[in-house]
Parts: sequence; C-alpha cells; structure tokens
Amino acid sequence: MKSYRLFPTLLICCFILMTSSCNLPTSTPTTAPGNCTLSQLVAPQAHSPSSELVSSLQPSIQWFYPEDCEPDAYRLEIAEDGDFNSPSVIVEFVGGGQVPWTLIQSLQPATLYQWRVAAEIGNSTGAYSPSPTFWTGPLCNASALNPPLLIGPPYGATVQDDSPELVWEYSNTACLPEGYHFEVASDYQFSNLKISGDGPGPWTSFETAVPFLDDCGLYYWWAAAQTAGVLSGHNLSLFYSDFTGNCPQFSCDSTQLAQPNPIYPIGGQTVTDIGDPFRFQWEYLDPACIPDGYYFEVYSGIDFASTPVGHGFALDSRDPGWGPIPELPSYVELPDCMTFHWHVA
Repeated sequence: MKSYRLFPTLLICCFILMTSSCNLPTSTPTTAPGNCTLSQLVAPQAHSPSSELVSSLQPSIQWFYPEDCEPDAYRLEIAEDGDFNSPSVIVEFVGGGQVPWTLIQSLQPATLYQWRVAAEIGNSTGAYSPSPTFWTGPLCNASALNPPLLIGPPYGATVQDDSPELVWEYSNTACLPEGYHFEVASDYQFSNLKISGDGPGPWTSFETAVPFLDDCGLYYWWAAAQTAGVLSGHNLSLFYSDFTGNCPQFSCDSTQLAQPNPIYPIGGQTVTDIGDPFRFQWEYLDPACIPDGYYFEVYSGIDFASTPVGHGFALDSRDPGWGPIPELPSYVELPDCMTFHWHVA
C-alpha cells in the first residue's frame, strides 16, 4: 500500500495526504455558456469531500464560485497520490449550473484521493482551487485489523534528526482502517513516552518540526491500525540517535548479548506458507545495543538433538534490507507435513 504523511500541530497530529485513480474518458458540460467575464475568472472554493471517507465510488463533489456570476464550465480533476500530472488523473467537465456534481466515472475502493477544480470561460481556464483529500471505503472490520509493517527508521538504524519521520505500511489493500496510533519511547515498556499521536484516515507516516529525541539515545516505537476505537496488534522497532556523530558505538560486545525473541512461527503453530524458501522471523528489543548478527538453526522432530535441517547467519541486523521491520527474516526450504523446532542466538 502507498505511504501517506501526517503533519501534526504540537504533539497531537493533524494531517495532510495524497491519493489514487484510473484512466477513463472525460465528461463534457451540457449547459449553455455562463455570464462571467474574463475579469471574473478566479479560483473556485473547494468544499467537500475534505479529509473524510466517502461510501460511494461516485461521490458528490461540492465547490463554490466566489464571483457573483457563473462561468461557462468547470474542469474537475481527481488524482491518486496528489499527482495531477499523472495520465491516470480522472477529469470531468461540469457545466456552470451543475454544482454539486456527482462523478460519472467510478473511483477505486480503499484509496486516497485529492481533487481540485478550475473555472473555464470560453477558451480560458482559471486558477485551480485548493486540493482537499478524501478516501474511499470500505473500512476494515475492527476484528480483522492487520498490524502495520514498520518501515522507518529501520530497525537498529542511527538517526541524525531530533524529529525523524516515522513511516509504516498497511498490508491489506482491500480495506482501510479508520486511522492509526503510534508511540515513541525511550524504554521498551513505553513508560517514558517521547511522542505519541493518532488521527483519522489512512496516512502511513508522521512528520513534525517539534523535536522529540535527545542525542545519543535508544528509542523504541510502534504503530497500530485502529477502527471503532479498537487497535490492531503491533510490531516493535528500535533506533538510535546520534546528531553529531560523537556518540559511543551502539554495537554490543559479547558480555551484553541477550536472547532474541522468536516472532514467527511460534510454538505449536501450524504454518501453510512454507513456500520456497520459508521465512523465520525474530526481534531483539530489550538491550541497549544491537548485535552484529544472528545465528539460527532448524531441526526436525521434537528436540534439538539431531542434525539441523537448516541453519544460517543473519550477518547485519541493522541492514534495512532484512524485510518487514522489525522482523529479521532468514530463509530455509522446508518439506511439507513435518514438525520442526527452531532457535536463534
């Protein structure tokens, strides 16, 4: 799913966003010319929808013309990701007396859109209105919310910004949550919060000019989807701050190593996605340092006494290429219909 950005005022977030569409034929106005002159060709005032979910894929669009006259027509554009230069922008021409306007073309479900409109008099097109945003349903059921994947800062990364952007991703493209909640703390119990926020809509990033980190610190963060007041599960990630490059090294020495926490698969779980190869995942959250890598083993049967059927090294836990953050995957080809044990250090 595409990423969208949140811009807060203070520590509680307000938001700005962007959008999605398809290449369909444009409509043409059917009314007679209006009564505006070229000196009255100005930008319309966009009204609705704005920062809201619409239930119809052919919603009604409302705007107002600030002059005491009607232009000949309007050019309405609806764009995915706010990219009005994309060939997939939906364009419809609306007669001067046909506002509010119900879209002729259908939008895509579970998608964020941005729209704008300009007046036309003769062959002249005026300035565009501001570009409100909205998104289409359906909403995800509260009982079936997925944990977002944490993208950035990457697990174990060192940031030089005292207010880094937080980025996550929602994997279900068939529906959208009502919003998200996120938290950043200096301890993995989240008793010392540095910043937190939530807001409506499917934005999948957060950015602020308000500093919320100290230098030379270890920070933990998570994000969860939410619908009807219910939060999804969430993954945890961590990163370090080093604004000047003068902080002590964050790599563990051998006396600081702790036991990783297995994430997937967990004990007693039956898996169907063995694939080629199968992905094991774990996290390393508690200590105030990051190991240089990991070693894992997979055994058949009920104990670790036999020869492993798979083993390997994950050599650099800070490499963002390890996949969905903060999970650190390793890959092993496994046969079907067998019992396995695995561990990681």
